[in-house]
Amino acid sequence: MLLFFAAWRLNNVQLQLLYVTVPLVALGRAGREVPLKEFLADQFRKERSPQDEDQVQSRRKVWWRFAYILGICASVYVFANNSWIKLSKISTIAMAAAFLWFLAGIAFYKRRPPTYKSRLNDAFQVVYAAISKRNLSHTPSENVIPILRCLDQASIVEPSPSRDEQIRKGRLWEVEDVQEVKRLLSMIPLWITFLVYGLLQATGNTFFYQQVNYMDKHLGLISNVPVVIFVIVKSSTSFVVSRICDSLFPYFWGEKVPRDVMLTVIGVGMAASPICCIVAWRVENYRLQKYVNLDVSISFFWLVPQFFLLGLMEGLVFGGMEEMFYAVVPQSFTKYGPSFTQFSLNIGNFISLLGIVVFHGLFSDDLDTSSLGTYYALLGYVCFVNLLFYCGVATYYAKEPDYEKVPQLVQEAKQKLEQEIPQAIEQARNW
Repeated sequence: MLLFFAAWRLNNVQLQLLYVTVPLVALGRAGREVPLKEFLADQFRKERSPQDEDQVQSRRKVWWRFAYILGICASVYVFANNSWIKLSKISTIAMAAAFLWFLAGIAFYKRRPPTYKSRLNDAFQVVYAAISKRNLSHTPSENVIPILRCLDQASIVEPSPSRDEQIRKGRLWEVEDVQEVKRLLSMIPLWITFLVYGLLQATGNTFFYQQVNYMDKHLGLISNVPVVIFVIVKSSTSFVVSRICDSLFPYFWGEKVPRDVMLTVIGVGMAASPICCIVAWRVENYRLQKYVNLDVSISFFWLVPQFFLLGLMEGLVFGGMEEMFYAVVPQSFTKYGPSFTQFSLNIGNFISLLGIVVFHGLFSDDLDTSSLGTYYALLGYVCFVNLLFYCGVATYYAKEPDYEKVPQLVQEAKQKLEQEIPQAIEQARNW
């Protein structure tokens, strides 16, 4: 609704109104990606049994993609030859109608209480316990993960109160729990590299489409090709690339994809980010050169490569990041992977707003009097530095040992002891 009001009264409202709408859109997207997918999957669950989970997720993906493709097809018709005021009005009505339709089905939705304990709450309590015990002396063990040693304080037993009371209050944790939190926090450097990807994605979703309005959109007998054609280019590229990765990974490596393969896939996606900025910079400079010198508009086909690279980057980075998360983070935290990834992406979108505010001198009322190419060049430098940072992070992850094997060995030892102890007790009684 705020977007509609801004488009309707753009000459009389301050630009700050748009700074309010964009965070609201980002907040709505964050609520759509993770909770809505899980809610849709929950409607297909007859009972929470592991053998049915693969079928549930398959049905969820089919319906999600069907709705996604249907929305793209509808937007091709709606976005054709319509003003921003009308588009904002249509979007507002469509979102309000969808929300009312969702509310109308509340009585028919399946409701089940969660069957698992939130592990994120445990992670916060481990960090809090470690901070509260930061002054206690502790002898580091050689059998723990050699990172974030400060968190090992959470497993120190205090003189008082009793051990059970400390566990009940969340001030004492098992060594295995602390190691799992360490592995979760070890993903932070990788999520930092994802912020720049969110910055570039926000730029592509705004300025890339704005460039289309300043180009020749004739295609044969079609006098005005809809802008949504570039949405299809980016989305289809991302979809095809991600499907190829999903098919090739199990074919060559089975269920356990090597970590260096996943890091390489993400690296190729990250390498596409500065290339995308360079292409966008050259295209914008070429467009301005033609407009200033010859007063002609270049074809909109010049924008296809940068949208293709944006989709390529999205397909590789998202797929690789998801697989990497499952490989590094313990199984008890894997369900939070999409949430953390989307959180990093949304922070990158907010950073794009700060970039526009800081470099506001590069922008004017229209692109012909703005220095959008310079902004693309600066963004390209940022992406290149981020690529170098990612190479360092990837080198660390490639050399990091597979800590997943350690809990497995501990669990096997516990199971063996649980089997041998009763037998030993029975033999002692008979003796």
